[in-house]
Amino acid sequence: MFEIVKDRPIPAAVLNGKNRKAVYPFRGMSVGDSFDVPAEKVQSARACAPRMQRKMNAKFAVVKQPDGSAIVWRIK
Repeated sequence: MFEIVKDRPIPAAVLNGKNRKAVYPFRGMSVGDSFDVPAEKVQSARACAPRMQRKMNAKFAVVKQPDGSAIVWRIK
């Protein structure tokens, strides 16, 4: 059976509806900052960038490199 626990605090992340960790550091970036993305995550980063642009009112450039990796810059 299950035990009922009273007065257990709820983590702030759950209360805010943000119970997942960020995969990419978009929110911590200032204009001119960049981060590297390995080749196997480039498609995911490209899909995430437009969503973060809308949420943050920012602009990101995802530039694929010759080795298949990518660099993401915050440009606005």
